[in-house]
Amino acid sequence: MFLVSLLRRIAFSYYDYKAYNFNIEKTDFVVIHIPDQIGDAMAIFPVIRALELHKIKHLLIVTSTINLEVFNVLKLEQTKLTLVTMTMQDHATLKEIKDLAKNITQQYGTPDLCIEAMRKKNLKTMLFISQLKAKTNFQVVDLTMKCYSPVCKNASRMDQNLRAPVPMTWAFMMREAGFPAVR
Repeated sequence: MFLVSLLRRIAFSYYDYKAYNFNIEKTDFVVIHIPDQIGDAMAIFPVIRALELHKIKHLLIVTSTINLEVFNVLKLEQTKLTLVTMTMQDHATLKEIKDLAKNITQQYGTPDLCIEAMRKKNLKTMLFISQLKAKTNFQVVDLTMKCYSPVCKNASRMDQNLRAPVPMTWAFMMREAGFPAVR
């Protein structure tokens, strides 16, 4: 297990970058990366509710064609919602992932925050994060890279070690970051 962790850290260091310190007051544009199954998409609703209560200006959700219907019914009153679809990450090509991240940055600018909701420690996830280059990133899979905010540590521990329910983990992380509490 230690060897796998060490190899992952070495491989992922290529994709790492220094993120800004998280500032909730300057968070207007947020990207949620969740091109996965329907259940995973539903689990991040506490994140979406917390972002809307905080009144961010623009929320862009990267969704898979499989879980698009979960987000199509979303109605946000104070936040502009943009849905971008891609092939489910397990089947997406590296080129598709790189191009998508670059297109988001070109069309909408640099995100203030990217929430990596995939909950996977893999190359495709890191490729998306490194190409998007958000000012800061949240995740709950206990990656110790510089591009992720330290705010994620306790939520990662809940998810990885305690196996807390995923929606509870996301709600806890958002509250730890200073976003409004949600149920």
